Amino acid sequence: MTEIEFIREMDCRFPYEDWEKCLSLMELGASISANSAFMVLHEICRPPRSKKIKVHLLKALLDAWQERFTHPLVQVVLPAAEALMHRKTISVIDALNTMRSVARYQDQYNALALPYFASDDDVDETVEALYKETILRWQTPNNSFKADASGAA
Repeated sequence: MTEIEFIREMDCRFPYEDWEKCLSLMELGASISANSAFMVLHEICRPPRSKKIKVHLLKALLDAWQERFTHPLVQVVLPAAEALMHRKTISVIDALNTMRSVARYQDQYNALALPYFASDDDVDETVEALYKETILRWQTPNNSFKADASGAA
């Protein structure tokens, strides 16, 4: 399964109440790519509003996800993920700082989405601008900003 196939199949279809299937998807995502693993985190922390998932279940899923995936960005995006899980926000400054850290890791769209969606009211649209700029930079061939797998630019 490719990263794109995994993400399309996962988007808004996470099986919150099926623990074994959740664990299997966590492991599959991590085996495909970091972006796929962060998609699982994104789904854990942003369940559809139509689903009434208890926070303690989301926290247990988050803990299980952390046990199955290691990456330098995990601790960076965790505050945003936890804010989303509790339907809270992070400050614009925290969102921007987190997004700048994520930007060093090429094509980590789902990690970038966490602080973007967790951001407080972005009245100046600085979060939106950085989000778009980062994606554009990642998608520009031969950009000078490309980082290796470790995030070193």
